[in-house]
Formats: sequence, structure tokens, C-alpha cells
Amino acid sequence: MVYKVSIIVPIYNAEKYIKKCSMSLFEQDFASIEYIFVDDGSPDNSVQRLEDVIGAYPNRKEDIKIVRNASNLGSGATRGVGMKYATGEYVIQIDADDWVEPNMIRLLYQKAKDEQADIVCCDYYLEFMNHHRSVSFTLPIDKNAMVNVFNVMPHYMNYFWNKLVRRELYIKNNVSFPSGISLCDDLYVTFKLVFLANKVVQVNQPLYHYNQLNIHSITSNHTLKSFEDKLIVNNEIILFLQQQGADKEYQNLIHFYKIYSKLLLILNKNMRDDTLWRDTYPESNTYIWQVPLRFDYKVLSWLCSKRQFKAAYLLQDIKSVFKN
Repeated sequence: MVYKVSIIVPIYNAEKYIKKCSMSLFEQDFASIEYIFVDDGSPDNSVQRLEDVIGAYPNRKEDIKIVRNASNLGSGATRGVGMKYATGEYVIQIDADDWVEPNMIRLLYQKAKDEQADIVCCDYYLEFMNHHRSVSFTLPIDKNAMVNVFNVMPHYMNYFWNKLVRRELYIKNNVSFPSGISLCDDLYVTFKLVFLANKVVQVNQPLYHYNQLNIHSITSNHTLKSFEDKLIVNNEIILFLQQQGADKEYQNLIHFYKIYSKLLLILNKNMRDDTLWRDTYPESNTYIWQVPLRFDYKVLSWLCSKRQFKAAYLLQDIKSVFKN
């Protein structure tokens, strides 16, 4: 069977959420969907919960694959495993602790076909305990401006899950997923896809529910490994832009990522390391006031560039007290 859309869902420690996620996917008002769930060695009962849900949707049973990694590979490599099984014209990556609107796939696919687009984005909801709020954005038409959106609005463009992507875009450009990375793997890939796409369009409607309650989520627990992952992704993006002959054109973007990645060493009390901050991308310190960082982040970074680390940490700690 030839599918129009492949949905890939990496699974790890998602037993509290996989039921709601999978039900929202199986109840899509669009028939031609292939579902690929990849168990990344999850130690909980996520897969059993998923199988229980599948039993309630006999009409979808033949369209579902459950793949099991032999060992824990991390989210990036696990998405790559899912791509090896995908056969759809378009593909989308969904997180197992989130859920979607019942018309999401239909609206994204129809937009892709109507516009002959390589990528279709949509707005989304941030889901909190007792409320949610929508996040919306209007994509620029100019390609240069669109690529630079990755530093102006990183929380919109970096994600996999609000983008339906033509599978051929991955294949013809040999876009692969990183192994051993659990943070920023989405930026690693989506930056390349948007840069390489002939056309990126948008459905101006929130269709995805991004769960903010999963305290076990990788992105909620920053460590030195998180910082190292950021550096790997930064260096990969820089290399990619160099290979495309675009590193000078996007010099400001490159320095944004370098400076932004070092913020983790200021904002996170458990990761503060004066020497590591000073030795990481020192060439970018002269760009602190030029890149589109938040003003308070610029101040913190500038203080560190002047070796006023204690002042930067104190300012951040005072901010945190008032924020809480």
C-alpha cells in the first residue's frame, strides 16, 4: 500500500502519555496514514499501553508498525530508525507525550499538495496543568529571512512535530539523524531541511498540543551532556553552511548559536563553569551585542566576556527569585 503520510513516534518513558497521543493519531480524519512507533528500549510499560490502544482501532491495525531498538539509542537516532521504515509521500515526527487535533494531518497534507510545498508548518498549543496558550507565527517569504527565523524565533522553527516534510527531501539530500544526541536533534535536522526546501508554507492554525508537564522529558533535565550536544549541533550547522557556501551570508546566525549555547553555563546553577564558558567559542564574544539575543541574555554574556562571572551569576539568581 502506498501511503500519503508516515507518522513516526519515538517511545521512551511515555506510559503516562502514550494513550492520549496514540488515540489522537488513530482518530485522524485522514485515511492514508502509516504509523511507525519506535521503542527506544523504554524501561516502563509504554509499549503495552500502546498495544492496548491499538486493539480499540481495528481499522488502523494494518497501518501500524512497532519497531524495537536493540538498545537505547537516544531520540535522534531513534527518529532515524523510524525513517528507515517510512514509505509515505510526506513524513512527520510526533513526540509520544504530546497529542494532536483530529484534522491535523488532513490540513497539513492538503496544504502541501495545494502549494506543492516541501514543508508545511503549523501553529501549536503549549499545554500546562490547568490552561494552555497558543503559539503562532507568520513565516517570511524570503528564503534568507526564513533561515534566519531560526535565531529570531527558535522555539517555532526548531521542532519536528509541527512540520510535515516531503520524504524525498530527506532522501535526495541524504539528510540523516544524529546518533548519541538527546538534545537539539530536531534543530540538527530541521535547519538543514528548511535550508534545502524549495518551498516552506504554513497552516495558520494551532494543531499540535505540546505537553509541558512531562518532568521526565530530556529537555527538562539539562546536564553537561546537554551542553555537549548543543556544541555538536552547532558545529554540524556551521559545517553544513560552509559546505553550502553560505557561512559568510549567515555569519550572524552562526555567532548567535555559539553565544546562545554558552548561556546554559550561566543559567543553570549546577553547570556553571567559568573556564568552560571562556574557552568555548571565544571568537563570538565580540558579537554579543549584534546577535538577536534577549537583552538580559546579552548582559549576562557580556559580563562573562569581561570575566565578571560572579556578577553574571548573581544577576541571574536575582532574576530567578523574582520570576518564581
